[in-house]
Amino acid sequence: MAKGIPTTSVHKTTIRATLERIGAIRPKNTEIFSSNTRDRKGLAVFRDAISKVIFIDGHYVGDEEYQSGIYRQDLKPALNKVGQSYEDLADSERRFEKYKQFIAAGAICDFGCGAGTFLRLSSNVASSICGIELQEDYAAALNRDGINVLLSIEHLTS
Repeated sequence: MAKGIPTTSVHKTTIRATLERIGAIRPKNTEIFSSNTRDRKGLAVFRDAISKVIFIDGHYVGDEEYQSGIYRQDLKPALNKVGQSYEDLADSERRFEKYKQFIAAGAICDFGCGAGTFLRLSSNVASSICGIELQEDYAAALNRDGINVLLSIEHLTS
């Protein structure tokens, strides 16, 4: 584990249950935001109508997959540069342009922030940014760059 970065396992509970427990969303306010994600059809994206928190629930491959970063080995040049790959940069720019109206003067916490490309793009518009990233080397690099990143949402509640 990277020094100073707390970690706990999040697979014991669903993302929805965790967001409800910390008061970020309420069941009666939750609605489907999109019926697909950018890379998976049929995977619903939800949004709390009041808090505007956007999340995916019901699809999680497990902590080990993300902590190891094996799936990212081909995309891992220098960790402190914006845009780990062309695909990461292009997708982050697309997301930023699509959602900057929701970001303006707001606080952003990017779950699964990876190398932090989206957070870096949002930093000049948002009032504050932070991330949750299970891959320890990415989290450590972002923390060194002054972007607050935790290894688990569970640590926010303690």
